[in-house]
Amino acid sequence: MQAVKKQILHVLGIPIITLALFVYECSVPQHYLAELLWCTAMSVSLWLGNGLLIRWLNRVVPWRQPAVYRVAIQLGISLLLTVWLTYWAVRLLYAEVYSAHFSVLVFRQNLFVFLIISLLYNAVYTGTHFFAQWRQSIVEAEELKRESLVSQLDALKNQINPHFLFNSINTLIGLIDEDPRQAKEYGHRFAEIYRQLLVQGKKELITLREEMEIVALQQQLFQARFGAGLAFCIQLPEEIQTQQLPPLTLQMLVENAVKHNVVSESRPLTIRLRYADDRVWVTNPRQPKNVVEPSTQTGLENIKNRYRFFTEQAVEVNEIDGEFRVSVPLLRPTVA
Repeated sequence: MQAVKKQILHVLGIPIITLALFVYECSVPQHYLAELLWCTAMSVSLWLGNGLLIRWLNRVVPWRQPAVYRVAIQLGISLLLTVWLTYWAVRLLYAEVYSAHFSVLVFRQNLFVFLIISLLYNAVYTGTHFFAQWRQSIVEAEELKRESLVSQLDALKNQINPHFLFNSINTLIGLIDEDPRQAKEYGHRFAEIYRQLLVQGKKELITLREEMEIVALQQQLFQARFGAGLAFCIQLPEEIQTQQLPPLTLQMLVENAVKHNVVSESRPLTIRLRYADDRVWVTNPRQPKNVVEPSTQTGLENIKNRYRFFTEQAVEVNEIDGEFRVSVPLLRPTVA
């Protein structure tokens, strides 16, 4: 793209300079052709001469040096080159075309014009260079920001498996003493749900349907242990199943509800999942345990932090009339 822009500058710049010089220089009708050739030669010499100078300086004095230092050297050499070209061009014009002696006055007049042309060329080049560098710096900054965000998201996703393993292994240890047969069944179901976690947990977003498949496996896992002590009420219509959310969001909310509340046949726990206002609400009555189980403290904060990568809508957590409520926004699938 930059090469194309430079070609356009050459195609437009040389004819424009030639025309301007010709209008300025032409004086005697019989010398029009010679003056046109002279103006063309000067415009090509100035344009290409400055271009070659800048290419050479890009290798010898790159822009990694302080910008003022590079600009000063570039302008200094460019102006000296212009003085040298103008001197010999005017001598040639007067000697070969006008058959007259060299005129210092004409030299000064032409030098003034050619210096302006050289300054304009350098200004255009330097301006486009700094603009390109500015745009490149923005692109690089955005790329670094994106890489940083991806790294942060990966770190948050990597917290999920240890969180699930920690809670599930604690449950399994408790079951081994209470009911070895049930512990074996729990282990089989645990292996199946963990396989799903490994598959879906690598993604940035999954559909609600995929998330609910994991929740269904988790529901079987918990109900195998708690029986009638745990109930689920799920009201999520079919038309929202293709909407998206970070993987294992609802799984972690259900897991936390079971972990932090009393679940027994004498005090059954009902976990509700319902849809309202473009959100999934997960609610349960507050039945806190007398003995707090060990925790990795990553559940809700992990969900909130992962959502921040995809939407400005917040994960809402509150407790009203003894009911603990968490609502998470559903994200519409992006069209590739």
